[in-house]
Amino acid sequence: MSKSWSWMDDVLPFVAMLMINCSDMAVLTIIKAAMNDGMHSIVYVTYHNALGTLLLLPFFIVHTLRKVDRPPLTFRIIFRFFILGLFGCFLQLSNHVERHLKLGTWGYILDCGNFQAKTAREYPNQNTILFFYSLFGTLQCIALSPFLERNRSAWVLQHGTFVSAVVLGAVYSTVIHNLVVTWCLRKNGPVFVAMFSPLSIVIAMIMGVAFLGDSLRLGSAIGATIVVVGFYMVIWGQIKEKNKISVITRDDLNISNEHEYSDQTTILI
Repeated sequence: MSKSWSWMDDVLPFVAMLMINCSDMAVLTIIKAAMNDGMHSIVYVTYHNALGTLLLLPFFIVHTLRKVDRPPLTFRIIFRFFILGLFGCFLQLSNHVERHLKLGTWGYILDCGNFQAKTAREYPNQNTILFFYSLFGTLQCIALSPFLERNRSAWVLQHGTFVSAVVLGAVYSTVIHNLVVTWCLRKNGPVFVAMFSPLSIVIAMIMGVAFLGDSLRLGSAIGATIVVVGFYMVIWGQIKEKNKISVITRDDLNISNEHEYSDQTTILI
């Protein structure tokens, strides 16, 4: 008898995405503190992508040298990695500019999530995807940097918060976050991953009030409440839909087995 819930397919991805969103906002709070001290967003995104690429390079080399079956790196696949890096570059920049936070969040939901899910299905190798995503993101940020920040002194990490933001961004955002999100995309698809994004707005508001001294307004509190209620309504709807599909599939399987048994009986007679 099959269970409607399984640990690997339902519980673990849910817990992973919940923890990732909480961790995202904790890291984003530190990054916001660094930018309040004067760090430019293009400086942060360029440095954290570059450091993330260096961290992923040994894993990519080891995985490439191993004799395992994997799809070939065709021009089409590499071009998809380039587009994925382009998405990442612009969405990271928009996410770290306060007035564009919602634009970056929903842009990720509508564009990057679907594109990343298709890429992960077409080339199911997380290490390779993340390495090229980070590499192309770094190259694109370097190409944009002369237009967005020409002051050379801005590229010197003068404060400890600057260094902490870059290191956390590289270790967590580039490696841990992307590994978990890519895995969840392969397990449950882009809709499941995008479903958690509104929750990050609520977590960001709470952490901003608690650690950065942001003011809590009535409109923000009402909006956060609506987001939380809508979030759990979506989860409830998905559970009901999955249970209904499971029952229909099981009934169809039973009917199919009955027809097969009936045909075999007819042949024997």
